[in-house]
Amino acid sequence: MQERQRILDLFDEAIQSGARKSKASEMLNLSARTIKRWSGAPDGDNRTSAKKEPGNKLSEHEEKQIVNICCSERFRNLSPNEIVPILAEEGIFVASESSMYRVLRKTGLLKHRYESKPGTKSKKPRELKATGPNQVLSWDITYLKTIIKGQFYYLYLFGPKLIDCITLKRTLRVKMLCYFDF
Repeated sequence: MQERQRILDLFDEAIQSGARKSKASEMLNLSARTIKRWSGAPDGDNRTSAKKEPGNKLSEHEEKQIVNICCSERFRNLSPNEIVPILAEEGIFVASESSMYRVLRKTGLLKHRYESKPGTKSKKPRELKATGPNQVLSWDITYLKTIIKGQFYYLYLFGPKLIDCITLKRTLRVKMLCYFDF
């Protein structure tokens, strides 16, 4: 700000000495419009709209009312886009849906509003390590295609052995037990 005031003082001195505004601003490497703007507001910001609050801004009481409604037993599991229509059917208007979202986001209640703990992400299962035979067993159920359309082989694998082998047709199920050593 001091540098801006110094530039304005130099500009005024040049004008009082008889220089034209365009030539004086050209010597300072600034446009005449910048000099005019700086002269009007030496502190840098003369916007009046930035300091005003909107006329329809929610009061503290209205914001508390929104929080109380959203956290009540009846609505705590619902989002604002579900709460607003329910209240509208009852003839009650507290705020718009976007205002409810804005107030809940401001108070940090948009994600979790009920008494239970919030959900946690599941962790990756721990790795099993086999150091010898038959220490880690796994299972799998697989449908294998056949050359006949609509017929599949149902394989149930557990560990190193094929436990169950079932042939599935569209209308007929034939069960065959197949025990193989791999």
